[in-house]
Amino acid sequence: MEKVKVTQEQANALKQFEDIYSSKFPGMLYQEFCNALIYGYEVEPKFKSGDWVVHEFGKGIYQIVDGKPLIECDFVLDNGNSVLRDYLRHAKKEEIKKEKERRWWSKHNRKPWDLRKGDVIKEEEGLCEVIHVDGKRVTVDSLCEEDVIGLYYIKGNFKVVCFAENRLDGDKDD
Repeated sequence: MEKVKVTQEQANALKQFEDIYSSKFPGMLYQEFCNALIYGYEVEPKFKSGDWVVHEFGKGIYQIVDGKPLIECDFVLDNGNSVLRDYLRHAKKEEIKKEKERRWWSKHNRKPWDLRKGDVIKEEEGLCEVIHVDGKRVTVDSLCEEDVIGLYYIKGNFKVVCFAENRLDGDKDD
């Protein structure tokens, strides 16, 4: 291959570049550098313990935990698996929120918003007991008044106070 012809100004800039190249781009070959300039590049994301990530193969959302991987991998996830960074991406805020909600419900042996008769839920106006669940409609007893509320509204405005199986006030039907 023939040498590239440059001006003296360009030659000076190239010499300056050569002098700083190894300190600014450690471990990167000249060809890789040129390819990055020609074809573009993407910044490799940094991950740390506590980050929420999506595993591209498993499609699950996990949290990176401290720990030494059992095999030659980059990280350990909160499900115990070791994984390479190439298969991870940072989870989006909405994905994290949804996963935290799923985990909270799962801890209570329920699917998200799996309300059941006897559950106690709360909104600003007070407590309500779930009387009946019919698909996306929930019948509640609030201050001796029955009301039917849409599950979508409940998700955005209510919190679970107590699940039926954890109540200490006994069964009303006894």
